[in-house]
Amino acid sequence: MTIHAVYRFDDESAIFVSDFRVTEKNNQADISYKFFSEDENLGLFLSGDVGLWKQILENFKKVAAEINVNNICEDDGVFKEYLLNYAFDPKYSIAKAIGFVISKNNEDKKNVIFQIEVIPLCGVSIQPINSNTFLSIGAGPSIPHLESRVVHKIKRDMKYFGMDYYQLAIGMRQEIISTIKLCGASSFSNFGISPFMSVSSLVGTHFVIRGEDIALSKYSNSSSPIFAKYSFTTNMLGDIVIVIYNSNREVIDEILLKDINSLTSVKSQKIFDPEQLEIAFDPAVEFSEHPFVYLLHQWVIPSNDFFESNTVYRSIKKIKLVDINFGNSVFKITCPLNPVIKEIKVSDEDIVLFPDSRDHYFLIDIALEKKFDEEISQDTLFNHQFLNNYIDDYSIHMYKGIID
Repeated sequence: MTIHAVYRFDDESAIFVSDFRVTEKNNQADISYKFFSEDENLGLFLSGDVGLWKQILENFKKVAAEINVNNICEDDGVFKEYLLNYAFDPKYSIAKAIGFVISKNNEDKKNVIFQIEVIPLCGVSIQPINSNTFLSIGAGPSIPHLESRVVHKIKRDMKYFGMDYYQLAIGMRQEIISTIKLCGASSFSNFGISPFMSVSSLVGTHFVIRGEDIALSKYSNSSSPIFAKYSFTTNMLGDIVIVIYNSNREVIDEILLKDINSLTSVKSQKIFDPEQLEIAFDPAVEFSEHPFVYLLHQWVIPSNDFFESNTVYRSIKKIKLVDINFGNSVFKITCPLNPVIKEIKVSDEDIVLFPDSRDHYFLIDIALEKKFDEEISQDTLFNHQFLNNYIDDYSIHMYKGIID
């Protein structure tokens, strides 16, 4: 599958996020920028049946010049009539797109953003995307809470960045990736979405694909640090590429991002995952036979220049493991619930009793689930006797003192 997303602010402006993954049977590769533009006035972010889109785009030049902001969404418009020619071949499956068309008169700054759906043997739909609207296609609609989280993020970012479209697009990308991460590391491959995505913006009659130069440093107590340097850019031939550098900024690899028309079969498993999101610990995989699991997090902070007292931070979060039907497959995703959080101050003598264990997953017998959920609270989060009754190895991972 894939994901394309748009947030339409008003009659003039919008931001877009697009991934690079292509899935063919059991093979996946991050090798395609699925954007098509015949000229500067019309652009399409494509998802769905690649074969059908290749057929549609092959002769698109014949009608491209006739498409404009006034007729793009008309039922008897030239674009819909053209698409209907390809909507009755049963060998294809559904094809979708998010598109835009720009007024050829630059002075009026007018544009129309729309969604296309071509359903073989059923017909074609072209619908405008209205102001203050978030829309995703591909796997996006199947990702739980994606729309509400992205809308909240954008509205919050607007208070800080105003109408800085690049910053707002980055925020939308971050929220999309974060929401997929909440479903578990395996969700990127299961949904067919790459963990790196491009951002672009449309303001009036100006559409911009944002090139980026990124240096990444990521630290964790549970794994080795991650460093990455890469660019989303064009090469000397004008091809859209991801360039990967070493620490001395020497090129070590270049991933050519093909357009839909250049795609052939997916033979290589070329995955671009600079943050290593797809190989992270995934409860949906590790505890797939269970309906839920709990995550107990403990962070021990000795007194220092920033913390006057020794502090133990603790949280417990229940994670439901839910089957999701997607395409022709069924797989597990994680659905975290709101955590219970508390921190306490401890003496120098007592701080050694609390291991700095960070993340610790544990299971509870399903017969005890309801009772535990009812009783776990800030009042019981540091009740060692209570937790020791439910959590195996509690005295090893969380508290080494005497438990009455």
